[in-house]
Amino acid sequence: MIGQAFGAELFKLWRNRWSLFWAFGFMPMFGLVAGLIEETSVRAYVGDLLPYANPLRYAYAGLGTTQSSLFQVFAIVGAAILFAGEYRWETWRAILLRTDRTAIMIAKLLLFALAASVSILASGAGRFLVGLYDAMLTGQADAPSEPWLGLLTGFGGALLQLMLTGALVMLVSVLSRSLMAAIVAPLVILVAIDLTAIRFRIETGELWLAALPNFAGRAIHESGLLLLGEPDAIGVHLAVPGAIAMMLWTAVLAIFAIVVFQRQDLSRE
Repeated sequence: MIGQAFGAELFKLWRNRWSLFWAFGFMPMFGLVAGLIEETSVRAYVGDLLPYANPLRYAYAGLGTTQSSLFQVFAIVGAAILFAGEYRWETWRAILLRTDRTAIMIAKLLLFALAASVSILASGAGRFLVGLYDAMLTGQADAPSEPWLGLLTGFGGALLQLMLTGALVMLVSVLSRSLMAAIVAPLVILVAIDLTAIRFRIETGELWLAALPNFAGRAIHESGLLLLGEPDAIGVHLAVPGAIAMMLWTAVLAIFAIVVFQRQDLSRE
């Protein structure tokens, strides 16, 4: 049942290519183009700031692009289309005749995970190309000896943070039944968390900070930097608690959304 629902959702999303691009494809393309322009401008006006380039570090930075709450707006739009679009276009009545409610919501969440994963990897690949361009301009490249565990850590942290965002959008979509609310409310919540967290610093190492998605994502990102050979990485002891906290938040929000969805009267939608 979930596999059939997933296939149907994938087909619908693929047919909606323009929304798919803006939600999950724009940030990778923007990172690539902006990076190429930045490297060209720096070389033209400043010259070589470093005697070598490190394309894999560029790739790692690209993997963490969507961890900023501001840049997550594109993923929020994609999640809102998945979870609130049926309310907007009043298509639940036709869909639920053939699909179990729990199965369709799990399928939508799995599809969001797939699209988010591709977007994160594409962002990393785009920045890797920027690193290669930097290496071509510099004439010398450097790379960590065993980068894969660090890169995997960076990818995992970014995906966990986006999945938490997707689950939040899922819940707001079900509660509000509004596409606009599913976009605006999660963005406001994430920005508010970021603004509130300005008064705290990850360097303090307080364990409760791992419960906040921005600090948890930062700690996982820093632990990946440590694996890539960065000796000045901070807050790495919060990485594991942060990963657990984000998985728990995602599960709680998704389960709450499914429970509410099961009880909704969708005879008019």
